[in-house]
Formats: sequence, C-alpha cells, structure tokens
Amino acid sequence: MVVHKMNRLLFGSEELTQYYRTMREKIFEYKLYRAYQLEENSQFISMTFFNFYRYKRNLKTGKISAYYFNLKSNKWYKARLNEAIYHFARFSSLPDLMPLKNHNMLMAMIDMMLPKLQKFVDYDKRYSTYDRLAWRMNRLGTSTVNKALQRLILKYAQLNNQLAGHSKYITKFIWRHFIDKSVFSYLIKIKGFTTYFHFSDYIYIHNHLEKVKRVETEYPNLLPLLKYFPAKHWDDPNLFSFDYWTNECAIRELNRIAKIHLPGMTKKQWRWLKKQSPKFIAQWSGQELSCLVECGIQEKIPVCVKIFVIRLSDSFDTFGAQKIRIIRLFILHMLNVWQEQGFRALQHCLKNVANQVIDMADYWRAIGYRGGIPQSWERIVERSNAWHRQYLLEQQQAQDEEHQAQLALQWESPIMVWEEANVLVTALNNGKALFDEGQIMRHCIFSYAHRCAEGKYLAFSVIERDENQIEIARSTLGIYRDIHHHTWEIEQHRGVCNGYISQKLMKIGKKFCQQLNLLSISNH
Repeated sequence: MVVHKMNRLLFGSEELTQYYRTMREKIFEYKLYRAYQLEENSQFISMTFFNFYRYKRNLKTGKISAYYFNLKSNKWYKARLNEAIYHFARFSSLPDLMPLKNHNMLMAMIDMMLPKLQKFVDYDKRYSTYDRLAWRMNRLGTSTVNKALQRLILKYAQLNNQLAGHSKYITKFIWRHFIDKSVFSYLIKIKGFTTYFHFSDYIYIHNHLEKVKRVETEYPNLLPLLKYFPAKHWDDPNLFSFDYWTNECAIRELNRIAKIHLPGMTKKQWRWLKKQSPKFIAQWSGQELSCLVECGIQEKIPVCVKIFVIRLSDSFDTFGAQKIRIIRLFILHMLNVWQEQGFRALQHCLKNVANQVIDMADYWRAIGYRGGIPQSWERIVERSNAWHRQYLLEQQQAQDEEHQAQLALQWESPIMVWEEANVLVTALNNGKALFDEGQIMRHCIFSYAHRCAEGKYLAFSVIERDENQIEIARSTLGIYRDIHHHTWEIEQHRGVCNGYISQKLMKIGKKFCQQLNLLSISNH
C-alpha cells in the first residue's frame, strides 16, 4: 500500500500536485512499474512491458502479434500494423523494438506510455490550459512532473543504472525466441543491413513470407524492389512485367501504389535493370537509368561504380544534355583505376571523387558548356579546381553591385538552431552569413546564395564543442530540395577547404536532415 503526504504541496502548485498524485495512483493501481515479464509455455512465448505492451508468438503457427492495454476498458487489444511511407509498416499504439540497437528500449516505452496515461486522467480537460500558460506565468508544467514520474517508475521497477543490462537481456530473449534467421535473411535482402532495423519490419515480412518466396523464385535479384510497394501487391504476377514498367499508362498506375516515384523506362532499360545485382537494385530508388544504359561502354562496370552514379544522379543532372557524356568519361576513368591499380584503389578513389563531382556541378552551373568538354575526366577535374580557386580569389576581392546584392539576399530556414550531443547546427539564412562561412571555411558555399533564396537549398554552420565549450571541429552542411520525392537531402557536408569530417558530425548531419523532413511532413 502506497501512503501519500496529502497536505504537501508539490511542484509549486495545487494543479501539478493533483496531476502527480492522480498519475501515481494509476501507475500503482495497474502496476505499470513492472518493467517486463517474459513467459514461455507449450503454446506461446510472450513479452509484457510495464503491463502495458505485449508481444506474443504462437509456437504452432509461428505468427507474432502485438497488443496494448486499454486503461479505459481494462482490456488488451491487438495492435494494428499500418503501412508507412519510408518503412514497411509501423505500430501506431505501441513503441517499436530495434533488436540490434535496444539500449533505450525501456525508456522509449515509458515515454510512450505516459501520454496514454495522461489521456486516461483527462489531461486535455483538466490540465492542458494550465500547461499551456505555464511558460507565460514562469511556472513549472506537466513535462517536469512527467520526468518525476519516469524516475518513480524506474525506481519501483528497480532499473536505475541497470537499463543497458536489462535491455541486453531482453534483446537476447527476442533473438532466441522470436526471430527466425531465414525470415530475417529475407528482411536483409529486401531492405539491406542496418543496425536500426525495426521489429515491426520483421513481423511484416513474416506475415507475407509466402509472397516474398514467390518473388524470390521468379525474380531473385529484384527482391529489394518490394520495399517500394505495399505487401498486398507482392503477389501480383505482373508486378515485374514489361507492360507494368515500360508502358506509359501502366507506369502511372504503378506510381499510385509505389512509395517512390518510378520513371518511365524503355524495354532496353528494364531488361538492363532486371539483370543487375541485388546490391545495385537495393540502392536504386527511381533514378533515371539512361545514363548507365546508353553510355556506350561494353566492358563490365563494377557494381560500386554504378551505385556511385545513381547516388550522385542529382549532381550529374546539372550537366543537362551533356550528362551521359560526362558520366561516360567518369566510368572510363574508374575502369582505368580498377584495371591498373586494383579494386581497393578503386574503392578509395570513389570515396575521394564524390566531392569532385559535386564541385564540378558548381563549376558547370557557373560556366556551363562555354568551355567545352575535355576528352578525359582528369582534365575536367583540373578545370573545376581552377575555377574554384579563381572563384575564391574573386570573392575576396569583389566589391561590385552584384556581390553586394548577393550579400543582401535573405531567406527562411525551417529550423534556425538545433543542438545534439554538444554539436550546434545554425542556419545560414542570408548572403552575408554564407559569405562569412565561405571565408572562414575556405570553400564556395557563397555561390549557393541564389539557390537558397529560391528555396531550393539550405546551408548550415555546424560547430562541435567539448565539455568546456571550446570549439573542436567545424563544418558546413548543404541540403538540397529533391523535387521528385519532395524531401530534403544532404548534398555535401564538408570541413575546412572542403575536407573530410568525423563520423560523429556525419551522423549528426543525417539526423538533422531527418528532423527537417519530419517537420516538412508535419507542416503539410
């Protein structure tokens, strides 16, 4: 029995005191502090978290189901697996597990459980107005109380300072009793390997396993394309037929169900795609294939080179009508590196050449076809580097009207300031900020001023500091608007003099880009 000091005022207000005690009472009434219960018997295996979420596997059928507890009806309900835009499917009523990266699993469940509990105690009716005015009145809100409730749950669940160990134990239980290696291998073939794979994706594949096996039998290398279509279409016998992918009317119908925009193809392009390795197809996401199919190279092109071309297709698009010619020179250069220096040298070269392609796109936007196209990739790179050096020199000397007009340009950024793990991301939302960044970092970010003003590009200054707030690393993040998929994508993330940056800053940049896309989705 839990005894409260009923006369004591908590959190500086009667409203928050009442809110805390009501929430606490429900936590103990429904035993929501029980972190997890793992159960095995002859019929099923189950995992119950905080008496609120449950995963169950039927040993006879192998089927996995998820459930959530409804406080109002005092009953368990089966959670529905909903189709998702960027994933196979997600549960709407319970948090998703990530069996390869679960160190925050239990905290995530508490975070999702508390809003459900809030709704049960009539938060909207009784406390939302108080909460909304809290910042104006300079007083605490329910978010502070929720943190106290989190600590309360962790205390009675006896999880303090042991979250990682418990999460590791649960993860082992999941792999031992819930995940079938053969089903997991299909998930890897379709989505590619990632430490962020979700349990809901595994359940989705498991539920549609027969359809996946049929596609594997007929089109084994096209399995990765399944991730772009809802499962109800996986058993369509014409899903990978010539008519669906090469007929103009059919491709419009296909785009209505696909999660990406699929381009119209010629029969030659579709035959070419069907012959490609699963590695290439896993990386292909609707880019035009004419640049690879019609480049006129008869020699075998390494898969990593083809993947590189489609990954940087937006940068190659800058070359317009000369795109195929430029890509041909690039591939010939890569083939020469491969044949003369070996595969390891080719991989190293591809890592370095990505920045060259993006720099050449900047050069081409400024110069265009006026200078002609040289006969070798090396010569194009030389011209691009020379233009960049000249551009930086002109930047330092320019005082003309056009320069001043660019400095005066201004634009809006969806996120002005964002911080994560001692890394501060700040929007560069005017021409002067871009110019200063270019001078400090010694690169040509200022040349993007007009693209930024047109809403096609965003630039950010990224600064990492240590515990004493001393700057230890700095970079510039460039993000462009993908007009086909209506998303923000990272074009470049560079250090001083367009140098490389740490893995930490690279991950922070990707996470920030995800936040931009989430904000765009919520605004629409």
